Order: sequence, then structure tokens, then C-alpha cells
Amino acid sequence: MKQDRPRIPHDQWVKPVSDFTATRQNLPHWQSPGSWYWIEANSWDGLVFSEEHRDLILETIEHHAGKKYDLVAAVVMPTHIHLIIHPLEKNANGYYSLPEIMHSIKSYPANRFGIRMWQDENYDHIIRNEKDYQEKLRYLIMNPVKAGLVVRPEDYKWLIYPGKPGR
Repeated sequence: MKQDRPRIPHDQWVKPVSDFTATRQNLPHWQSPGSWYWIEANSWDGLVFSEEHRDLILETIEHHAGKKYDLVAAVVMPTHIHLIIHPLEKNANGYYSLPEIMHSIKSYPANRFGIRMWQDENYDHIIRNEKDYQEKLRYLIMNPVKAGLVVRPEDYKWLIYPGKPGR
């Protein structure tokens, strides 16, 4: 029988981030106030997101942008998403936590479609410098091209990035 991973208690993941924190489920998770992050979230058990799924996931990402985080770039692929974000201040005590942000993004589409859509844990990475940022941004933008979904990134409907034509 598969053993469940330890869950982060609700009162901990909704707490504002005011100091550097390091936690671990299966993956390490570092949070630091004012940081920029690269995040990847994968679909549950190889679920392939339909166009309708991808539409709603991207709408949900855009809905929370400017409210819980600054959004630099996002791509919704058939089996995963990538984001580059900067959490905003939640209140005087600190910034929105990554678990709270990702819960906001993942729960609405899953509840709307009534299915399990996501793996529980996300991969997150603090962007350390300009080189790191450029590498992550380039990877995110080129992901649909490298996957063979489009010839040019600007032709992929579920992609947001700075300077994208038509946005």
C-alpha cells in the first residue's frame, strides 16, 4: 500500500513568508521574502490537459497575477506548467507563500472539472541572478517549440512572456 507523504498543515502554508524558510516533503523547498521563483507543477499520473483544461489553467494563472504575485512568464503544456513569479506582500507580516499561491492556481481548475489534475508537490527554485533568470525564461518560452507543439513560441496559445506579440 502506498504511504501518503507528510502534508503541510493549512495554518503553516497560508502564513506569510517573513524570513528565509527551508522545508522538505519529497523535494526541498526554499522561500525567501522578495525572491523571484521558477516553478514547475506536473499533472497527476500523466494526465494530458485538454485545450479546455489549458484555457482555464492559464486564465487562473492570469487571474491571480497582480493579486498574489507578479507574473513574468507562464506556459501551460499538455502535462505540466512552468511559471516565473514574484510573490507579493500578503500583509505587514510578509509575502504570499508558494504553497498558498500554487493552491490558488491548482485548486480552481481541479474543482471546476471535478478531477484530480495535479501532483501534490511542485518543483520550485529561487532565481539567483540575471543569468539564472535568462536561462529559465528562455527554457519556458522555448518549451512548446522543443516539444514539437509549434514552430515559433508566439504561436503557442498557452504561453505568456515579456514582449510576446499580440499580448
